[in-house]
Amino acid sequence: MRPLRASDLAILTAVCFVPVMLCCREHRQTLRVEVPHHYSGPVEVTCQSYGSDLQTATVDANGHAVAHACTREAVDVMVVRDGKIVDVGDSLVWAKAGDGIPVSLSFSVR
Repeated sequence: MRPLRASDLAILTAVCFVPVMLCCREHRQTLRVEVPHHYSGPVEVTCQSYGSDLQTATVDANGHAVAHACTREAVDVMVVRDGKIVDVGDSLVWAKAGDGIPVSLSFSVR
């Protein structure tokens, strides 16, 4: 058996550690926001409390919703109307407190 070369060691390291790195990468959470049937217009979602268990925020007929659990970082947002994902384009904006923690988000639904 021949001794290991540097290139062999690099390949062995990649084979061992790349799967671990892929499995352990950060998974970004998604906040689901459901808007009423045929709703269009501005939406504002207020964060009521903070935690790691995101729940669905349901928008009322006036365009307001309360997210009962927000994370301390801005997360991905999925807007759903009539069971279908709605593209809100670039209108989604997170409002943050002075320490950078999100307190609400707003967007427009067309």
